[in-house]
Amino acid sequence: MQHGYGSAGAQQSSTQQGYGNAGGMQHGYGSAGVQQSSMQQGYGSAGMQQSDFRNRQPTYGGNVGGDFEAGQAQGAFAAKAKAPAGPSKLHQFAVVSKKPDFLITWLVPCLIFVANTLLFSYGFMQLPSLCLLISSVLLLASCFMFFFRSRGHIWLPLSVTVFIAVLVSSLLGLYIYDQFAIFPAFYRNTRLYANVVASQPSAAVADAGKITFTAEASVDTNHSAAFVSEEGFVYCIAPVLDGSAMPQVEFWAVGVQCCNAQGDFTCDQAQDPSAHAGIRVFDNSGWFAASRIDFYEQARLKAEAMHSLVSAPEPMYIMWVQESRLDMLSDFYRDRAIGNLCSFFMMYGVGSMALAFALYRERPRK
Repeated sequence: MQHGYGSAGAQQSSTQQGYGNAGGMQHGYGSAGVQQSSMQQGYGSAGMQQSDFRNRQPTYGGNVGGDFEAGQAQGAFAAKAKAPAGPSKLHQFAVVSKKPDFLITWLVPCLIFVANTLLFSYGFMQLPSLCLLISSVLLLASCFMFFFRSRGHIWLPLSVTVFIAVLVSSLLGLYIYDQFAIFPAFYRNTRLYANVVASQPSAAVADAGKITFTAEASVDTNHSAAFVSEEGFVYCIAPVLDGSAMPQVEFWAVGVQCCNAQGDFTCDQAQDPSAHAGIRVFDNSGWFAASRIDFYEQARLKAEAMHSLVSAPEPMYIMWVQESRLDMLSDFYRDRAIGNLCSFFMMYGVGSMALAFALYRERPRK
């Protein structure tokens, strides 16, 4: 029995061992708890991942905001690009050109320019002091306009345009006078001499502008010469003879670019046997270009040296033409003067209009 009881104790022990196993099971549960803890740790890792995701959201949201702002900027730029542009210069001029203050700023200097240019071109020979006085008064008036610029919006642009108009017109008027307009006045104020003998002293017809020679007079093209200037222009010259034994040459036929370097004079109507007239070549002041007379002098000295000719100390230079063409040179310079004046007037009109538009200011609003 005891042995049985012992067996029972063994069973109990076994049972206890079972309970111990149960404790092992509990220990297993503890392992399960570890697993649970591990799962919790896993959940904790998942939470960390979730937290990381949440932490990333602001960054992602920030990128979205930046893209949105960039889109807004692009939209604003596109809106500006699509916005209608301001009025063009042509449109502005169309509006401004109808205003009286602009027309005053433009047209008054234009009238001054035209009047002063004509005054210097055709009046400087007879009335040089009056031309200078009028231009000086106009310049002084433009200076007074400048000092009154604070009393009205029109005075400043008007003073500038008037000042420029007076200066430019004075210079251009002197240019037209010296290069073109002076010569018709010369021919208008000089005399016409007829039946002049080529061998007579040229001083006897010193006040001549146009000359008709006797039938015996002709241009001796075999004794011509040419002088080439530094600019490349060829100045040609040949003596006017009448077949008699002349002690010296009194008249020389001249021209430009109408012979070769050796001579071969073909200027005007020198080759025409029916031509027996000459237009005197006058000298100008030489303010804007070199005088042609100086180059003809060089050509004459060359002809004398080449052909052993003797010339009068102060001979007369002429253009050899037919009698019906004695007004040719006067008409030529008259047409050139008119053509240049018209060109200057048109160019200044356009330039003055642009200047007046650039200087124009709106009338201040009260």
